[in-house]
Amino acid sequence: MGQTTPFPYDPAVSTTAEAQDQHVESLREMLELPAEATFCGFLIHRDDEYLHETNDSLGQTTRAYVPGPQLAYRFRSYDEARNLVRSDRGEDVAVLFALEGDLIVAGLVGASESDGETLH
Repeated sequence: MGQTTPFPYDPAVSTTAEAQDQHVESLREMLELPAEATFCGFLIHRDDEYLHETNDSLGQTTRAYVPGPQLAYRFRSYDEARNLVRSDRGEDVAVLFALEGDLIVAGLVGASESDGETLH
C-alpha cells in the first residue's frame, strides 16, 4: 500500500474550499483514480509509519506514529500537513483516498520544499 510510480506534482495554495476541491481533483487525476475514489485527507508519513498525534509540552514536541494509514491523523489541507512536516527526520506528506473498501496512499516526496514534489 502506498507505492505508485513517481511523477511531478506542484500543489496549488489551497486557501478556499473551491481551491481545495480542485487540488484534490487534480491529485485524483494524476493518480488515475475514478471519480468514485473518496478523498480522506492528507497524512504525514516517514518510512512505513504515519503520524498519529503530536504533543507540545514545555517547549518540546513529541510525535506518535502508527504502522498504517487507518489510524493516522488526517489533515484537511495539503498546506496544514506540509507546515508540520519535519523533512530533516524523513517525513513527507501523503494523500489518502478510499475506493471500494481499499485505502490508497500516495506519498508527496519533498513536501516541505518549495520547488515542487513528486508522488510515489
